[in-house]
Amino acid sequence: MQFPFSLFGDLLAEFQKYLTDRISRPVYWATGLIVVALGIIVGYLAGLDALIDAWNKADAFLKLVFSGVVVVSFLLLAYVLRRLQGTVERWFQGDWPRRWQTGALEWHRAVWQERQETLQMMYDLYGALQDALNEMTRWGPQLDAFAPVLRTTCELPRYTLITEENLNAVDADDVPRGALRDRQTTVGMMTLHPIDADTIVTGADVVRLPGGLERPAIIALSVSVLIVPTGLVPGDLVDVYAQGQKKDQVVSFKSVLILDAQQISGEQANGTDVVRLTLAVAPNDVEAFVKLSDKQILRIVRPAPQLTPSPALQAPASQIAAQPVIVSPPPSSPDPVDDQLKILAKEYEAGKQWFRELRAGTVKTEIPSHAEGLKQAFVLIKSLSASASKEQQEKWLLQVNAYRNGWISLLRDAYKEIEYRIDQHKKTFPLYYPATPEKVAPTAIGNVFHAVDSYCDKLYGLDIALVLPRLQVVMEENTRDQLTKAHDQLELFEWLYLGSIVVGLIGSLMAFHAQHYLLALLLWLLVLPVPRIILYPAALKAALDYADALRLAVDYERGKIISQAGFSLPSPTNQEQERELWNQIQQWWVYGTPPGDYILTMEGTSSDTTNGEKTT
Repeated sequence: MQFPFSLFGDLLAEFQKYLTDRISRPVYWATGLIVVALGIIVGYLAGLDALIDAWNKADAFLKLVFSGVVVVSFLLLAYVLRRLQGTVERWFQGDWPRRWQTGALEWHRAVWQERQETLQMMYDLYGALQDALNEMTRWGPQLDAFAPVLRTTCELPRYTLITEENLNAVDADDVPRGALRDRQTTVGMMTLHPIDADTIVTGADVVRLPGGLERPAIIALSVSVLIVPTGLVPGDLVDVYAQGQKKDQVVSFKSVLILDAQQISGEQANGTDVVRLTLAVAPNDVEAFVKLSDKQILRIVRPAPQLTPSPALQAPASQIAAQPVIVSPPPSSPDPVDDQLKILAKEYEAGKQWFRELRAGTVKTEIPSHAEGLKQAFVLIKSLSASASKEQQEKWLLQVNAYRNGWISLLRDAYKEIEYRIDQHKKTFPLYYPATPEKVAPTAIGNVFHAVDSYCDKLYGLDIALVLPRLQVVMEENTRDQLTKAHDQLELFEWLYLGSIVVGLIGSLMAFHAQHYLLALLLWLLVLPVPRIILYPAALKAALDYADALRLAVDYERGKIISQAGFSLPSPTNQEQERELWNQIQQWWVYGTPPGDYILTMEGTSSDTTNGEKTT
């Protein structure tokens, strides 16, 4: 009886199709590469000519049976490996025995702690730079006594930020009181009222913007005179306290700049005396200010200015009484001024070196000494006003002014540098590590996934492990495809990582047994350096891509889960309301805690939206 080869081929093809449909492409290709690589190694060690000769001598039946066994074994191996995908993912995310993960976990926690300490140091330096910059741009009594005055080159509307193109330094005989002379410190100020072209700018025409208000938004606010301190003038900084969403919650807005304050009598304001304030606020606070009503404002407070007492006032009273009062006569020669200028030059060089180190990555919270040296220089120049000529005083003032302007420029550059560094840290570090140290994993890929957990919990209060299986059912096809492709890429690199280790181990043993020691050494490189140096960083990048796709899916599709569970949020809603609802839903899923009344949807849910509506 003739063997039915066609029937055997049909059965083999059907079995192959059955298994192939259940094997993911990453596992399929990774397994194929492993088998091919091991086959090449065997062929090299055994001799390719010998294998071809043995194949040619075999009859057709043995060839068919051997081919079928190879194909079926390969598919079964790939199918079994596919079933182990969950175990492989947990292994890459750090689900190891405790005795294995201790060292790696402590290392990653040390990295997390170091980054947090660096961030805190950057915040401290950011505040110190802001204070130093504000101090340097607000004082300078003898700084510009002989410098030209600043005149506008064009008409400036009210609340305009002054640029260098708007000013021109000119000499003038009739100089108004408070005329501004320093171009560098005037640039960036805001006009309080319209200024005509070719007008000398005075301190009453402009107001200086504190740190954080470089690009302010102008907002009007009318409040009762009972909660506003009297005597507010343009340039004052106030703190605004308002009622939050909850009764016991108070929201504060710090360093709000007063641009104008006008009191309106009760006859013009429905029987209540009010103050109409024009404020300059940070752009990030605009939305919150717009939502405020007059009744929500609890208090407007003007903080007392921070004055540094002299050393004599800081000393105890007993020491002050015991110390004799010594009045030093003014210096009789310009040598002290020259010595002080040398000190300023030395301090400025130290400042430039400090800034170079800052740009190179070294963060030091202490700013090099500079302010006291400049103040002492001004005092010395003033004390020599009777003995030195006007030209000499002007020369000294210009030299000190150059150092002061240099420090202002240096502090501004450092302020921008640390601001950029903080912004980049807050953008990149949460992509690689979770928000709290107890969530840190012993692997880099595990920390990327835990960072997604922290993102979802911080923004929405949802647990991605509970939400993702439900989200995959209702998400749109495009979102699902993007998420699937990112996951397949990560899965491929994970299996390639493990496959390179398997090929390296088995191939090294076979080469060593066949006394091909050089080949054994080369194959051993596939066990240690290649997976760690090449494949794991590639897998980490794939994990970051998958994490980005997962964040996008949660941001875009999470509202469908709420609707599917039978709940709804008020429109518009806020973050606290959504977090509270997610907490109730997840408590219901895990513990069966009654979440309150809900609407049960009886109709089927499709992953494709046909009406074009999207819930976010």
